[in-house]
Amino acid sequence: MTGGDASIPDEETESHSSEESESSSVEVCGSLQKWTNYIHGWQDRYFVLKDGCISYFKDKSNIATGSRGSLSLAKALVKEHEFDELRFDIGVNDCVWYCRAKNREERRTWLDAIELYRNDSSIDSAMSRNGSMFSLNSINSGNMLLSGKSKLNRGQELLTLQSEMDTLRSSSKQLVQKIELHMQLSASTLPDQNGDSPQTLETDMSLFRADCLTFKTTTDNLLDLCKQCVDLSMVQDEKLRRKLDEEIRKRKKLEEAIRSLKENMMTANLRDGPDFQEGPNSAITDEMWFDAIDGVLEKLDEDTYNPEKASLVKVPLTCGTQRTQHRFSSACDNYVKENLKYAFSSSDQVEGEDGWELMHSEGEMRVYRKEVEIDGLVLDPLKATHQVEGITAEEMCRWFFDPDVKMEWEGHLLEKVKVLEILAPDTVIIQSVMKRVWPSAQRDIVYLSHIRHVSAYNQESNENDTWIVCNYSVDHSEGVLGRGVVRCQVRASMVCQTIVINTGVVSANLKYPRSKVACKVWYTADVNPGGWAPAKVLRQIYKHEYPKFLTKFGQYVYSKTAPLQPEVSIPTFL
Repeated sequence: MTGGDASIPDEETESHSSEESESSSVEVCGSLQKWTNYIHGWQDRYFVLKDGCISYFKDKSNIATGSRGSLSLAKALVKEHEFDELRFDIGVNDCVWYCRAKNREERRTWLDAIELYRNDSSIDSAMSRNGSMFSLNSINSGNMLLSGKSKLNRGQELLTLQSEMDTLRSSSKQLVQKIELHMQLSASTLPDQNGDSPQTLETDMSLFRADCLTFKTTTDNLLDLCKQCVDLSMVQDEKLRRKLDEEIRKRKKLEEAIRSLKENMMTANLRDGPDFQEGPNSAITDEMWFDAIDGVLEKLDEDTYNPEKASLVKVPLTCGTQRTQHRFSSACDNYVKENLKYAFSSSDQVEGEDGWELMHSEGEMRVYRKEVEIDGLVLDPLKATHQVEGITAEEMCRWFFDPDVKMEWEGHLLEKVKVLEILAPDTVIIQSVMKRVWPSAQRDIVYLSHIRHVSAYNQESNENDTWIVCNYSVDHSEGVLGRGVVRCQVRASMVCQTIVINTGVVSANLKYPRSKVACKVWYTADVNPGGWAPAKVLRQIYKHEYPKFLTKFGQYVYSKTAPLQPEVSIPTFL
């Protein structure tokens, strides 16, 4: 046997054997790559296959210091990977080694050596288990009524035996009748050689006939008893057969439960293995993805978050035309114009246009999406409209923009929120790190957030008080990407207008009861998850999470503002 290049012996994988030695004593050694963990990935290790065990060392020079792990091949399961032509896995119970060879010939060398030992060890084990039974059957086969394979047909054997007993009974009866007839003929034809009188001969014949009848009766009784034994044996055999069937059924059910338990244990213990990571060749099915993520999201929703800061900080916002200029000012102006136009397009124009479809409808809420996939990544853009009673556009946008309270209303999903730079009172750069939801990787976003007062309320011109918050991804030197974290790209905006429900009532002090105002919301989002995930799963999550966010965030803002201010003011100038 050879490793590395199959035509060059002893270059990478070394083999030692002799014609006199058994195949289980074959020694194979060489370097393979072994999966260590999620952080360090594949690492070179030195493997040795000897005496039915496979062991690995950090390198060849560490053989004298002892192995880092060993597996017995007698009960090991070996599997070639479905997609990676260089990889094979060796597992015993819930311990699995993921190995990669340098080429296909080297992998085949190792697999052949492992399979050769496993086959020989299985034969030896079977012979050691069954040798005594083979000898016992060979010695006693002539004395056993039912043995070996005939046990499976025990009912048929008993029926055959009963038929033979009935034949024996009939033959015995005929034999007795022939003897009686023969004796009668003999008595009438044979001369009296002893000089006995006919009366004496008649007496002897009567005694003989009596003996024959006794023999016949005894035989009949014996056969009747044998028949009863056969009948009882058949009844008992049927009971045992039903009991055996029940035990076989229970055993199969138990084996299935054990197999399922082992699979669950392996899934739970091997989440950091290469087959259970995010990617197109992941061993996790779409159903497993959805169940895992949906279950964690439900649990996160149930968790309560108690932030140190429980009220909105009124940052001084310059909402008029005189805004502080910064390096992103021009981009903010363009993005505001683009999203205002995008938001105010009517819902009738949205539905059915360019692939847009209604994803969710509830009360005043409408959520639309367009299915977009690029290189296997789901990049579905989203539009939504909503109306929240009792709050103003300014309140909705301020609470959405202010980084000091993001952990209060989004803390169940976020691990941390960090303000990287304050460009202006109305513009900040934020890094948000999400909590990891297995099996997906942990993700973060570095984005610019900008708030703007677009127009003031004017009843005569029917101008509504309008606000907007724009969020879009940017690069920043302090936005360090953590180990194993995937960075998302996002473009999102929330446009809000204050609606005065009864426009015929003019407030003298420009204050309105909350029952007379409502906030009309236009929300858009375009998210690139940054890494692969099943399209079906992502779309199911989006369909569930976006409407829930709009509903809960509106309720959250109302709960924070309404108890403190029963009346609201609507700005009439920028």
